[in-house]
Amino acid sequence: MARAATRAAESEQLKSHPKLAANFGAYGYELLTANGKAALSVSDGSHTTTKDLLWAVGDGRFGQTYLYRDHSGFYESQLSFYTRENGLATTTGHMDPRTLGAAAGGLTTSVMIRQCFGCHFTASTTEDQFRPDDAIPGLGCEACHGPGLQHVVLNTTQRDEAPGGDQLVMNPAKLSPADSVDFCDACHRTTADAQLQELVKGGVNNVRLQPYRLQKSKCWDTGDARITCMACHDPSSE
Repeated sequence: MARAATRAAESEQLKSHPKLAANFGAYGYELLTANGKAALSVSDGSHTTTKDLLWAVGDGRFGQTYLYRDHSGFYESQLSFYTRENGLATTTGHMDPRTLGAAAGGLTTSVMIRQCFGCHFTASTTEDQFRPDDAIPGLGCEACHGPGLQHVVLNTTQRDEAPGGDQLVMNPAKLSPADSVDFCDACHRTTADAQLQELVKGGVNNVRLQPYRLQKSKCWDTGDARITCMACHDPSSE
């Protein structure tokens, strides 16, 4: 979770692949990483546009997508790095571009970028205001436990664990199985997401919607309290 996002120039995938190139349709791509900078260049043979990549989203175990900013808007790169292919390919969900600008990336809506930051960064929204420039890349403790200053102060100013300190932060481990899965699916796709986006028809392709698949499993209705995301995953170590 701590590796859910990083600055593009600090991405291990890009640093270990400092020069990536690919051709898709009418466009040629080159992603260069050097001297603390990662830049994506796209050419149609006559013209070239270059975008400075700001963020690498995803820890790279399976893939990694990149964000850049242009005229105050956030764009998701047309190409992502896929570990299995050991190279660039079209970002999931992107259509074939018709312009040079679209070949570089797609403009994200204000809702989409806020959700993106909310699941890959910590404290990107504070006091109900989206503040991407102040966001902490990756998911820290507060991403799941909420503001922790009072909890830390109380437990560091006393020699023994302070009574009541655990009441100052959210503890997902105390949630019921249903609430626990709903808590995780805030980022990992809810059943409602699957239905609204018609991903329920995707068959094996919706296997990445882990909470949805878990809630649709044969074991879910048995009431077994052990059936939660945390039965297999330790969020604190991932």
